[in-house]
Amino acid sequence: MKVQRSILTASEVADYLRVHVMTVYRMVERGDLPAMRVSRNWRFRREQIDQWLVKNSNAAARPSRARR
Repeated sequence: MKVQRSILTASEVADYLRVHVMTVYRMVERGDLPAMRVSRNWRFRREQIDQWLVKNSNAAARPSRARR
């Protein structure tokens, strides 16, 4: 049985989101993903990542407006 942690590393977030760890770092640098800095390392609250997923999951479902 795998224990769910409330604080995740960048690598754990990458696994959770199924993206490369560099994608996580880029998202943090752009301010797209909620994170906190602990010394030289980034840490993520699982609850905030889950909220971010819910908030941003609708963005992909919205039809984009074609530019004319």
